[in-house]
Amino acid sequence: MELKASMDEMTGLYNKNRLLALLDEKVYDSQNIAVIYWDVNRLKYVNDNFGHIAGDRLIIKVAEAIRSSARKEDEAFRYGGDEFVMIINDGTVEIVQEILKRWESAIGKAAEGCNFPVSASVGYAIGERKYLEDVIAAADKNMYMCKHKVHEELSF
Repeated sequence: MELKASMDEMTGLYNKNRLLALLDEKVYDSQNIAVIYWDVNRLKYVNDNFGHIAGDRLIIKVAEAIRSSARKEDEAFRYGGDEFVMIINDGTVEIVQEILKRWESAIGKAAEGCNFPVSASVGYAIGERKYLEDVIAAADKNMYMCKHKVHEELSF
């Protein structure tokens, strides 16, 4: 029952409640942590032009790519409607880059044969576990720099 309460039914990832519970845990406070933050690109466009079922499929495809790129010890969360977070204990730049390389490959495969765009903006940050909220905020800020770049490329 507790596991079910901590899972997002649509994506199969942990939900935000599980992440908030992590913020209260002090078990790993002494170690560094990496946070990867994703935000689905063009969800409104997909919803408006292909329907909300396609929008749900887009969210699921991004979540599946995240899940498939994670190592067994990493935890991935649906943080908001179209936002995702991965927590990597003892995270390093090298580990993050390895995960992101696998994610880019997985998202490319997920986009094959789709009649709507499948992508997400991503950012990451590394810091001390005891400051997890700040590390998440930094990863979010870095993701928005990526998202801004995507929007510039899509504007005509």
